[in-house]
Amino acid sequence: MAERHEGRDVQVDRDLVRLERPLQEGAGGAHARVVEEQVDRRVVEVAIDPEEPPPSMTVMAERLHCNAPNLSFVVKQLVERGYAERATDPHDRRSRVVVLTDEGRQARAEVIAGTLERTPFAVLDGAELRELARLLAKALGPAGGGG
Repeated sequence: MAERHEGRDVQVDRDLVRLERPLQEGAGGAHARVVEEQVDRRVVEVAIDPEEPPPSMTVMAERLHCNAPNLSFVVKQLVERGYAERATDPHDRRSRVVVLTDEGRQARAEVIAGTLERTPFAVLDGAELRELARLLAKALGPAGGGG
């Protein structure tokens, strides 16, 4: 049986959020400016998936399309707000990774829930969302670029 949260299939929600990254890249990644708190929450949603190994600073910079100084500022903000912690990469002691705190996981869940409530896909039921996720994954291909 699928894991559910507030009546939603958690795995489908995760899949749709993961698919959002290449969709944003395909659309040019254009985002409206929002207040710092919303930006931090968005960063937590898009750049750090608690189901994956903690991302390195390099991976986060790629996901967010930003340079190292900007990323350092963003991560500092996340740490100060209690959403994330810096840690040593267990596979490369010279590198740093960013790990979500419990508060960061909660913020991420709230952002995902809010995003999914406002998306045009909110009218779809679980089976339709699974089919949509499957079709989007097929259309975007393994590298997120189609075909």
